[in-house]
Amino acid sequence: MRNKFGLTALSAVLVLSATLGAGCFSGKDKVPDQKPAGPKPLEITDLSPQDAAKKIVLTAGSVIKSRQFMKGNRSGAKELGYDTEEIDRNIVIKRFAPGNLVDLEWKAEAIDADKKKIQRTGSLPAGNLKNSYQLMPPAFWKEGDDNALGKGVLWLSPDVYENLLISKQSSLDFGLTDATLIERLPSGSVKSGLTALSNEVERIIDRQDVFFAKADSGFGEYQLVVNGVPTKVEVIKAHNWFGEVTVLNNRQNPLVLKLKLAKNSQAGDFGGLFDYEIVELKDLQE
Repeated sequence: MRNKFGLTALSAVLVLSATLGAGCFSGKDKVPDQKPAGPKPLEITDLSPQDAAKKIVLTAGSVIKSRQFMKGNRSGAKELGYDTEEIDRNIVIKRFAPGNLVDLEWKAEAIDADKKKIQRTGSLPAGNLKNSYQLMPPAFWKEGDDNALGKGVLWLSPDVYENLLISKQSSLDFGLTDATLIERLPSGSVKSGLTALSNEVERIIDRQDVFFAKADSGFGEYQLVVNGVPTKVEVIKAHNWFGEVTVLNNRQNPLVLKLKLAKNSQAGDFGGLFDYEIVELKDLQE
């Protein structure tokens, strides 16, 4: 009897334990989130243009897609290896330290007059985001290993941004009269046109500060695609003698979203070669 009783008691204990254990893992309890921690894709829907602009942060791996349009005269593009009306350029951030430096890699793609695909690639390290007052438009970027030569590339420095934001004026150089950049170009109409432009600037610089940029009194809006979502962002628009820039209103990332030359600055017919606009930002993180 003792053995039977002992066996019966042990069975009861095992059944009770199993019942209690099953209760601890009932379907009503939530399974802990097993998703890995770390950066998450930036979500920017349902934000005002101001908030959307401030939320855009670039990190290593972020991609900027820019576009250049050749209007009418495409000779300049042809001299630089692009016999095309449109150039799309994917710019990959390799290193980004806001307000200090940026390293880029890029791939340009286009379709030429014979419907053939054109591809060009390059790297552009040493962008100076700290104290440069000069941009370096994509038309100046050389194929292969290159160097930003201490220019701001596509960004304003903190001083230029703050000046345009607060006092609505600053000095800003589009890079079009930089002898170092002009010298890098192949001989042809683009190089001679920029040389003529530089000579024109020399003639008028004593009576007109061509680098003086003045911002509009209010903020504007700009449409681009952010992580696949069409998004309006708040921008600062500023112009000098050379033309107009549209800048993302973001202290950490004052990206020049659009550059358009003014007609009065084109001593040479560049056919839109130095104009560009940024149409998309991809792989952005929270």
